[in-house]
Amino acid sequence: MKLLSILVSILLSGLLVPSVPGSFSGVKAEKCTYSFRINPHDIQSRKEKCRKLLEMQERLSRIPMEWTRELDKEDSNRKQIYRVEYSNNCQLGREFFTGCDQNPDERTCPDGTAPYMRIIKYNEGPREGQVHSQSRFCPGEETPADGIAPEQFVQVIRISPEQFRRFPIKASRINSDPKQFSLRNGHTHLWAASETQTFGTVIDGTPVEVRAIPTHWNWSYGDGSSRSFTQPGNPMPEHSLHDKTSTSHSYTETGTFSVDLTTLYRGEFRVSDGTWQTIPGQAAVPSEAVPIDVWRTEKELIAGEGE
Repeated sequence: MKLLSILVSILLSGLLVPSVPGSFSGVKAEKCTYSFRINPHDIQSRKEKCRKLLEMQERLSRIPMEWTRELDKEDSNRKQIYRVEYSNNCQLGREFFTGCDQNPDERTCPDGTAPYMRIIKYNEGPREGQVHSQSRFCPGEETPADGIAPEQFVQVIRISPEQFRRFPIKASRINSDPKQFSLRNGHTHLWAASETQTFGTVIDGTPVEVRAIPTHWNWSYGDGSSRSFTQPGNPMPEHSLHDKTSTSHSYTETGTFSVDLTTLYRGEFRVSDGTWQTIPGQAAVPSEAVPIDVWRTEKELIAGEGE
């Protein structure tokens, strides 16, 4: 009977051993439960342990919430980071044979080059890799991105179209056969002396190599006509003006004509002897003009005197 009375008193007291949750949810525990124990002398000590554990849980439950508030504050002050990419403004396959250097279906820039595309992408966060904006530019037209500070762009080693154009690229040299002389209705053979040029620079302490490769030659003959070629032509020292060549021009009037040439260069760069990477856009480099004297033939002179 004595044992039974002890058990009944324990059950009626409602005392149980505390059970503390394993995670801190921030919800205050209001009850302390006890498991069934036979020894009544342990009841008081277990009640004290329960109280201390509940106090500890209360303190710990507030820690993650404070951390969260600090992290939220930090995230709100952190600025979005972006990256910039450049590409040639043409459709894939349209300019396969010329490496996408120039698309005749697109408008050309005043200097004869093709426009290029600047693409701004999100560099981190949930929108990583998505396009923020894209714009088409001609040389000298590129403007800062609206609403984005310079420090918000990730720093990578690259050569922009504008940087490429600032390299001291040498112009092609204009040549003619015969030298600076022709006859009316004759075939004046013109050709350009051009070559690939290489430059060295340092970006953020890293050596970078840049090369300019001639791709297009835009001629203006001084008589109102012009042509564009994807090859510079070749010297023909024995040319007699009678035969037409792939880069020759025929003048229908006599006089002195100023021949102009603009060479378009595409660019590539590599970092520390790595793989060559394409620089979008082109550099238009004008040559020094050359005068061509066009005369009448002796037959024409005789015919003119008899009139």
